[in-house]
Amino acid sequence: MKKWILFVFAILFVVIGALVYKGSTMGFEDYLDLAATFHEREDYDQEMFNLEKALEESLEINGQLSLATADIYRRMGLCHRDTDKIDEYFDKAILIYEMIGEKGAAGLYYEKGKMMMEKGTGTAVFLGKESLEKAIELYERDGYEDSDQLCDSCLLLAYSETDREKRQSFLKKAESYFGDLSKENGWRIGNQIYRQMGIDWFLEGMFEEALECFDNVLIRAADSKEKDAKQVMAEAWCISGAALVYMDRAQEGKERIEKAVTFYDVYNRKQAYLDAALAHAFLALAYGKLEPPGRQEVLEEGALALSYFTEKESIHNQDLRSMEYIKYILQDAYESSFPEKWERDFEEWFQGISHLKASEYYFIN
Repeated sequence: MKKWILFVFAILFVVIGALVYKGSTMGFEDYLDLAATFHEREDYDQEMFNLEKALEESLEINGQLSLATADIYRRMGLCHRDTDKIDEYFDKAILIYEMIGEKGAAGLYYEKGKMMMEKGTGTAVFLGKESLEKAIELYERDGYEDSDQLCDSCLLLAYSETDREKRQSFLKKAESYFGDLSKENGWRIGNQIYRQMGIDWFLEGMFEEALECFDNVLIRAADSKEKDAKQVMAEAWCISGAALVYMDRAQEGKERIEKAVTFYDVYNRKQAYLDAALAHAFLALAYGKLEPPGRQEVLEEGALALSYFTEKESIHNQDLRSMEYIKYILQDAYESSFPEKWERDFEEWFQGISHLKASEYYFIN
């Protein structure tokens, strides 16, 4: 029995010794492999631990001014959740590239800017915008190898702009590089460009420009095999149809919006309820602008639009804002259909179809 116990302890001693030896001989690439494994598992604490170990080994083997060390700093920046650390790690990686005269810093500026914009607020967002602008400058100065990152930099800056002219400027710049996008990201980025441009024009009342943008989306989606192609087309039908209605082409607009409504009627109601509600509201507007107007259809579509909210058990502030916008659309539809009635008649009708059943209200900034 004692011999058996001694044998077990001997094996354990050998195994532990082997593990200790293996740990003592792990190189920075081994730690990077472990970090990648933990990244896939979304265990970011363990990922960072192994990246820090990899950095120690790389500094000893490769030195401070090496691309291997720079890439570890980059991966640490992508891993961290604190924007101060993200800023610090990416700046170290960028400094190495600049000191050894290596091209490729544009990609680091892009990744830093994207992370800072997505993870931060206030000063972090400002620094993120600066970084994205620097990425664009370097891509355009030195010739770019990654048009996806260039276009995405423009898109991120466009989304952060409140000034329409500046936002459109970034979108136009992104569009100018559209032909060089990769097949992998061409669908997503192209749709984002035209969609944002179209919505901007629509909200500004420039309906011909909005129609052109969403027609581009429809052309791109017509033969697409992407799984979200029909959903993309539904939104394009809806907004372009509304643009046609406002351009006094109500029948054409109605036909497009009906395609969107048909899609939303069979689509997941909970997932796309805001889009579906808006489509029914615009369809009510289209009926209201027909000659002669479809009075009954206006009332029915208006009630359908608001039913997406009135039947919910809980309401968010986004829902309330959407209802206000839908009210604005329905008022136009109602007044076009019933010019003989007063504003108070519309208010009475709207109150009657907008009574909420929700017992819980959530307000999120």
